[in-house]
Amino acid sequence: TITVKEGMKQILLDKNSVHHVPFHVSHHKNFFDQEKGYEKDKATHCPDFPLALNGRLDQKQDVDWFSFKAPKDGQLEIQVLACQLRSPLDALLEFYNKDGKLIKRQDDSGSLDPKVISKVKKDETYFVKIRDFNKNYSPRSIYRILVDYQKPQLKFTLNPSQQRTHKGQLINISPESNRLVIFDLNRENANSAIDYSFSNLPQELTFNDLAPPEKSNKIPVLFSLKKDSKLWSTHLSAQVKNAEV
Repeated sequence: TITVKEGMKQILLDKNSVHHVPFHVSHHKNFFDQEKGYEKDKATHCPDFPLALNGRLDQKQDVDWFSFKAPKDGQLEIQVLACQLRSPLDALLEFYNKDGKLIKRQDDSGSLDPKVISKVKKDETYFVKIRDFNKNYSPRSIYRILVDYQKPQLKFTLNPSQQRTHKGQLINISPESNRLVIFDLNRENANSAIDYSFSNLPQELTFNDLAPPEKSNKIPVLFSLKKDSKLWSTHLSAQVKNAEV
C-alpha cells in the first residue's frame, strides 16, 4: 500500500519523459458525468459526500450538470480543477438550489479555475453546472470539481514590494533600530483570537505584537535588532493558529 498526501501531484510517464503529467489525489468520492443531456433534470446524481465531480466538455455547446443532497447545514466550498490539470477549459461554474434558482456564478477566483463558497441546508438538493466560458470544446477539456464543507483556514501574508526575491519578501533592519511590518491576516471559518510566532528567529532579533484594531485583518509587528549585531541574513517563516485551526 502506498500512502500519498492529498493535493495536486505530478508524475513522469516514463524515464524518457521531459514533461510532468499533473493529477489530483483526494479522499472525495468520485462521480463521472453520465452525458445524459444539457438540462438540469438530466443531472448526474451523486449520492455520497464529499464529492469529486469529473468530466470532459468535448461536444459543441457542451454543459454538464450534477446534483447532490447536503448532509448537514454549513458553508460549502466548490472548487474547479482544470487549468491546474493543464486543461484548456476556461470554466464557468454555477450553483443552483432545488428550484433551479441561481445561487452563485463564478468564472474567475484569482485564476482560471473558479471557486464558489455558499451556505447550504441539511437534506436540501443542490445542482452544480459547468461549461466553458467561451463555449469552446475539446477532447482535452477535462475537469474535476471538489465539493466539500469549508475547512477553517488562516493565512499570514505580507504584501509584495520591490524588495522581493525567489525566497520571499525582504525586510531590512539596521542594528539598534526597529522596523514596523504590517501583515495581512486572511480568515476562512476561523474567527477566534489568533496566536503567531516566527521560526528561525536569531537571538539578536526580537518582535513585539502590537494590538491591532478589533476585527482588523491587518496585524502590526514591531521587529527590533540589538546594538552591535553583525550583518547577516536569515529566512523567517510565520506560523499562525487559533482555536479552529
